[in-house]
Amino acid sequence: MSKAKLALKGSVVLICTKMSEKLLGLVSTLVLARILLPEDFGIIAISLLVVSFMNTIANSGGREYIIRKDTVSDEDINTFWTLNLCLKLGIVALVMLVTPFIAGYYEDERLLPLVPVLSLMLLIGSLTSPALVICQRNQDYIPLLKIDIAKKVFAITLSVSAALYFQNYWALIIGHLASSMTGFIYSYIMFSYRPKLTLTKLREQWAFSQWMLARSVLGYTRSQLDTFFVSTFFSASALGGFHISKYISNMPASEVLAPALDPLLASYSKTKYVVEDFKHQITLTIIVVAATAFPMAAFVFYNSFDIVSFILGENWLKYASLFALLSLLVIPQAIGKVAGSIITSTGKVNLLFYYDLLSLITMIGILYTLRNSTLEWLTLGKLATELVMVFCLLTIGTLTMFRSKIISLYAILLASCAAAFGLGYLLSLFSFGLPVFFELVAKFIMFFIGWIILIILFFKLFLGKNHAALHIKYLLENGFKAILSSIKRPRDSKE
Repeated sequence: MSKAKLALKGSVVLICTKMSEKLLGLVSTLVLARILLPEDFGIIAISLLVVSFMNTIANSGGREYIIRKDTVSDEDINTFWTLNLCLKLGIVALVMLVTPFIAGYYEDERLLPLVPVLSLMLLIGSLTSPALVICQRNQDYIPLLKIDIAKKVFAITLSVSAALYFQNYWALIIGHLASSMTGFIYSYIMFSYRPKLTLTKLREQWAFSQWMLARSVLGYTRSQLDTFFVSTFFSASALGGFHISKYISNMPASEVLAPALDPLLASYSKTKYVVEDFKHQITLTIIVVAATAFPMAAFVFYNSFDIVSFILGENWLKYASLFALLSLLVIPQAIGKVAGSIITSTGKVNLLFYYDLLSLITMIGILYTLRNSTLEWLTLGKLATELVMVFCLLTIGTLTMFRSKIISLYAILLASCAAAFGLGYLLSLFSFGLPVFFELVAKFIMFFIGWIILIILFFKLFLGKNHAALHIKYLLENGFKAILSSIKRPRDSKE
């Protein structure tokens, strides 16, 4: 099986399973948003902001090192696991020390127990079997998805039960801890590999990881800078509305687009030594981004009111316009993921560090200027900055390889963007007069059919001779044939 075919097969498996998993998450959100108040989500947002930042500081970059390395030994894997465990132990101890200062900064004593308890999920996660990283390296996603679904089922069950009983933010804490504990237990049930404490490969890994660590800290700070500004200059209720809107609007990126891209990006390390194959893989990924990220963003943007009404209820409708703007962040996230993977595969991780540093400084300036404006203007400033910076990164990542062809890559992205948002705007002019859920379903079906037609026309007019586009067409046709044959086979056997 070719690398591209294996990658696309992994993408399909990841998307289907992640969508099923996310449906469970939506059920949980439907219940929790009607039981808990925006302020409850706000206090959890602050706790997660602190704990996640601490987790980023303790990110050794070992996962990326293992995936990128040509050959991996048990010593490499065990060093990664040991280093991760040591860093997480240190960071949990640090959280315990700084929590009183954080509670004092936000003037909220509820953070005193919340932050330390939530930090325990970092320690639990560090004990998870490193066999999961090997599965990701080998693009064997089935075991990972089984664990993800198990985590989601247990987390939803416990968090909803706790919400009905406690009627407060502790339900969300219980859900997070249940997810981490389930992943830890299942990783050792499903895999026989048992890690050992060793740091024999520490120097080799650290040479790569020091830049990844610096970059992850800067990248996370930049991505959560808006949440920090909202938590500082707005009320807990406003922070809760912002946090839940950001979480839900990010679902298309985290649960559909990321699984679609991860197998494709993982294959970069296997093709980087053959320039033409590497170029082909990059072009293929850009086409996938153009065909998925833009329609996702467009559909959510133009249907934000109905989506918020259905998922969160009428009490959250004042955040619909904010939700619409946050949904557009899927575009720079997708493009940035591709551009970052291109540069990482070439080993120029220090370049990403300088990019993130410049992006962070720029973002601080923009958000600080808008600190006294509305949540919508703050989000718009973040969106504009992200778009400008990420397109600069994509240009840097591809210019040395594509040179003159970079114009055609940008043409694919811009044409797809115009087509997706044009289609979304046209459908927004129509209303079927149905209940919210059925209105969304009807518009989604129409949008999906319209987008498929546009893709076919775009392919015939502009991409008929593009090797990457032809490759995707070939793989999709074979995939549909395989599905049809599997459906017909049982029927034929009965006859």
